Amino acid sequence: FIHKNATQMSLFRKIVKQEFAFPDLERHGRGVEPDGQNLIQNLLSKQSLDRLGSLAGGDADIKQHVWFKKIMDKGRMVKRKIKAPWIPTLRDPLDASNFESFLEIETQELRHKTVKIPWLIEEKFNDF
Repeated sequence: FIHKNATQMSLFRKIVKQEFAFPDLERHGRGVEPDGQNLIQNLLSKQSLDRLGSLAGGDADIKQHVWFKKIMDKGRMVKRKIKAPWIPTLRDPLDASNFESFLEIETQELRHKTVKIPWLIEEKFNDF
């Protein structure tokens, strides 16, 4: 999705309109197992009728996915035995400082003051 001289809004638009690829283990040192890929693809389906969790079964459909079943069968998730890869620091329960204000970004772009994504960040996504 990343592209030279990307702005945050142009990046968001590409995410919505384009297909995505998972990182390759050999090229990027990290990969996503096939069941994990399937879960992500089903959660991100552009068609709401195809999107996992959007129909009558709701979150139960998500929990029944084979990727979650592997974790649930062992009871690790329910018992909170899976360590989160990152835990944000919060000042209080309503702290939203870890999220960007998209309204501010859209307003800047509408005024033709594009918000450039720093090149150092862009470089991390060169192969995606």
